[in-house]
Amino acid sequence: MRNTPNHELLKRRRHRRLLLRSVGGIALLFVGFAAWDGLSALTGVGNYLPPPGLVADGWWRWSVRNLDTSYRSMFRHQIDRDVRAAKQAAQQASGSGGSSPIPLPVEPIRAFTVAGPLLDRYPLDTAFSDSEQRRLNVIVYGVDSRLGRARARADAIHLVSLDLELGVVEVVSVPRGLYSYAGYKDKNSNIIANVLASRGRDRFLRAVEKICNKGPIAYYIEIGFSQAIGILELLGYKNPALELQALRTRRGFQYGDVNRSYNQGEFICLLFRRYFPLLTGVRGEVLIRGGLALVESNLTVELCRGIVYALEKSGFPSATAGVRHEMRGRFSKRFVNLPSGVDTTADEKAVSNLRYESMRGRRPAIAAKIWRLLARCRRYRKPQSVIRRLERVVEQHAWLQVPEADERWRLRDSLVAMLGRAYLVRGDTVKYRLLKSRMHEEYVLFKDRERLLSLQRK
Repeated sequence: MRNTPNHELLKRRRHRRLLLRSVGGIALLFVGFAAWDGLSALTGVGNYLPPPGLVADGWWRWSVRNLDTSYRSMFRHQIDRDVRAAKQAAQQASGSGGSSPIPLPVEPIRAFTVAGPLLDRYPLDTAFSDSEQRRLNVIVYGVDSRLGRARARADAIHLVSLDLELGVVEVVSVPRGLYSYAGYKDKNSNIIANVLASRGRDRFLRAVEKICNKGPIAYYIEIGFSQAIGILELLGYKNPALELQALRTRRGFQYGDVNRSYNQGEFICLLFRRYFPLLTGVRGEVLIRGGLALVESNLTVELCRGIVYALEKSGFPSATAGVRHEMRGRFSKRFVNLPSGVDTTADEKAVSNLRYESMRGRRPAIAAKIWRLLARCRRYRKPQSVIRRLERVVEQHAWLQVPEADERWRLRDSLVAMLGRAYLVRGDTVKYRLLKSRMHEEYVLFKDRERLLSLQRK
């Protein structure tokens, strides 16, 4: 008992010495990096002493290359199996006489638009034809659904036709105003954009099949306002809302909707050119899985991975394979000789005065709407009422429209927590686990977006 005070005193002294050594080590490390940076500035970059930032960037690139090599070596059997499954899906899609989508081996989940490099435009008579080829058709369409509403029109329609054997990608843009029977008495309302809202997704896919004439469409990717803003932010655009307005605008163009559809198709081709190298290796796994949380689709991780590596194994891109952009509609021939691969970015002077007519010139205060919705849902006693109100809002990823990062993630966490609690009270553990998994993948994607995209930007 007499030695207890001395023991406590020695313990406190030992902890104090460890703390002082840690602080001294951190200070010495900081002084060392400062001296390193100063000496590198005096000697000049690349002469004798490179700066620490350049060394760190080189180390990051080296580690990514080695991780990709290890990833391909460890999962080569899984990659080969996914490639075979993707080619088999394409073969079944081309050989099936019916128009129903191919049944998936697992439950449909969300997926990210597969992106790849873009080469120069090919002549009409090379590498592409309407002959029987084994294609995998994926329709990418944007909807104009408002907050919490499920019914929506298809304002942007683009078919991505993939030939996995030849390593060829074809983007077919469909203007929203093309005629297609939607069940309305008014002939002006019978357009392809209204088919989705009036007759459902299956009839919409069949209508696009007739317009594009590229074979059955087995898979779809649906993107809303919020998801589009999130994707543009991930791609590195400083003002994603402005970029989205630029891609959606039809004012000032000679052919209105047709020009808008053409610009959107060229933007998709631009994504193929820039970001395909990021979809392989470890980064590709993170991007594909993280992108699964953003858009609604019946694609799976395995199928997306198989598409990417099948294109890579076929030599994509190469001198004999690439991306071609086509238009459908009355004025499609007017866009044949226009330059391809132009970066469709927003001109602030051109789009700064754009306003949503439905909002009477006011930008929607999406954050205030979500906070009010949360306050209303706290008063509900039944979990079904909470699920009915919040499920569609979470599917839309409405928080991505909030520009302030702190408020955005607070809204996201509040929505997910309330909806997840309603799932648990109702006893739906499957939806709860799927919700948590998707939100985690989205968090990882946005948290590491700078590192994921830094190599490609440089």
